[in-house]
Amino acid sequence: MRHKIRGWILGWLGVLPIPFALWKTGVLGLGSMVLHKRSAKALQWLLYANEQFERMINYVAMRHGGGVHPKHRIMRYHDFFIGKINDGEKVLDVGCGYGEVAHSIAKARNVAIWGIDMDPEKIRLALSRNTHPKITYQLVDATKELFLEKMDVIVISNCLEHIERRVEFLRNLQAKLCPKRWLVRVPCFDRDWKPSLRLELGMFPYGDSTHYTEYTEESFRQEMKDAGFTVLEIGVQWGEIWAEVADFAKIEKG
Repeated sequence: MRHKIRGWILGWLGVLPIPFALWKTGVLGLGSMVLHKRSAKALQWLLYANEQFERMINYVAMRHGGGVHPKHRIMRYHDFFIGKINDGEKVLDVGCGYGEVAHSIAKARNVAIWGIDMDPEKIRLALSRNTHPKITYQLVDATKELFLEKMDVIVISNCLEHIERRVEFLRNLQAKLCPKRWLVRVPCFDRDWKPSLRLELGMFPYGDSTHYTEYTEESFRQEMKDAGFTVLEIGVQWGEIWAEVADFAKIEKG
């Protein structure tokens, strides 16, 4: 518990109005306090501190981007979804957040898009920042409420890992909405060595406390198979899996 408290304090130092030179000295000083501890405890402290810094980096990055995270621009991950959606299709963006991906698709393609999210604040932001005549935003928890409109494509970008009963979720939406394909983006567990080390040290291994899983290509393929899906295309970039999948039975009939 003490290493968590210290890590939390260290992470939040980054937003205080302290001169950079003094802040840097303080951080290095606090960090050096753990060096005399046995390696496992020191690593736990430093990994937790790193987690807090990552949260602060994302917070300040959003502010730097005027409310839009720079990763949208740097990674250009919207292009993956836009490139696999055709004019005239009906698209559901599950876990749409504040609507950046849905808005990009609407601008690039002649489609009808529904963006759903269970967070009222994110839907409020989507309605204030990313409205478009082709987009309908709705406050919906897709794990509990089944969206009734039939769809051609389901987009689920950095959302699936936040769902506990994922296979059941995938099967339910496929059965009700009958999409031709899903476009999926999820984080890789094996993006670097630290998640495995966190697991060895008895720490929560994932990069976000709301994640139920993070994937290897093997575990992703297995989960899609368990859900009755075929992986049509898969790639790894920026430490994430990008995939196009479809219901196996639908492919067999088609």
